Amino acid sequence: MSIAYQIGFTAGENGQGEGRMSDVLFETIGHEHIGARDCQDARRGFEAGITANRRRTWDVRYTTAPEAYDSFFTFTVAVVGTTKCGHKTWRKVMIDPRHTEWHEGRYGSGLHPCHTQKGWDELVEYGLVMVGNKAA
Repeated sequence: MSIAYQIGFTAGENGQGEGRMSDVLFETIGHEHIGARDCQDARRGFEAGITANRRRTWDVRYTTAPEAYDSFFTFTVAVVGTTKCGHKTWRKVMIDPRHTEWHEGRYGSGLHPCHTQKGWDELVEYGLVMVGNKAA
């Protein structure tokens, strides 16, 4: 089993939060000596495992808030569209469920909407956002 696979599996399946890479690396392979290339593979595996875990367990929201509004335990997945007038971009973000309510309030404090998947789908259905280069 490659180190990258071991790290990715441990990071994505431990169910106890994300931890630090150094802790996961130690738990996975113990005291074995690893070279620089193995460290790079381990980092890639760790990041892949974390991303897979987030996709399974984190809340997805859509917002026009700029990244400066993001704080702890949130990251941008993609820029998914613009407002119909083209003044603001819509981002798809993933938020740790323990902090979703806080982030929704943070986005709202700057008058930026924050929608669930259902809310986003309705905006697209009614043509209120532009997805890609055309009105959705």
